Amino acid sequence: MRKQKVDDRREKLSSLILRVVATAVRDQIKDPVIKGVTITDVFVTGDLQSATIYWSVLNENRIQKTQDALMRATGKIRKLLASELSLRLVPVVSFEHDSVLNNVKSINNLLAEVSQRDEMLIKQRANAAHAGEADPYKKQEVDNDSTR
Repeated sequence: MRKQKVDDRREKLSSLILRVVATAVRDQIKDPVIKGVTITDVFVTGDLQSATIYWSVLNENRIQKTQDALMRATGKIRKLLASELSLRLVPVVSFEHDSVLNNVKSINNLLAEVSQRDEMLIKQRANAAHAGEADPYKKQEVDNDSTR
């Protein structure tokens, strides 16, 4: 029962942090690099002392610049969390790029490639002919009447 209660608190805190940080990124942080960021998930440790905030951005060329800008905004985000959450201690916040979207793109590319190969094989099979007899195990019948 106690573990369930801790997990429920952790999940509730994760969703609250997600909401507060997403709103802050959208409305309150003025850094133009951060404007295109989507907060995808938050993981809070069991002791509720640290939170890892996962984010993504559409432009893959901006990942490092965005990570640096988010690290610069960590203090402001913790201050906003302190004002929004009713906790004695505000979790230590860290940011990590969410690579799930990149993985999805690569998996989709692989699936498209496999689909193209399947279509090519289907076309090749449609035009293919057997290489030899239809029944390679067919025994040749000997006509005994013609040999006498």
